[in-house]
Amino acid sequence: MKVKKPQFDDYLNLFLKSFLKGLIIVGPIGATLYIVFVVFDTIDGIIPFDKFLPFLNRTGVGFFSLIIFISAVGYFFNKFVFGKFIFESLDHFLEKTPGVKHIYSPTKDVMSSFVGDK
Repeated sequence: MKVKKPQFDDYLNLFLKSFLKGLIIVGPIGATLYIVFVVFDTIDGIIPFDKFLPFLNRTGVGFFSLIIFISAVGYFFNKFVFGKFIFESLDHFLEKTPGVKHIYSPTKDVMSSFVGDK
């Protein structure tokens, strides 16, 4: 029985397979980190804390401010009858608006599949 000596093509194939498997593992992680960085950077750029609150000029303050704001809006619309009325009226209006309904309805469906309820 003759043992086959590894050729350059075998090493190239092994390298290519290993690289692609590594890319499958590292790619989504890198993309996620990049998207998180872009979101933090964009939101921090929108809110100019350095002009009116220079002591809050830190990375991520705008992002966390947005999280607090979204939570406050969710609490208001969830706990108060008037908030539910406004939400249902706005929901009905957006679902009937031509053009907007093609963006709003699928986005609402995706978000409700993650959250579970309105």
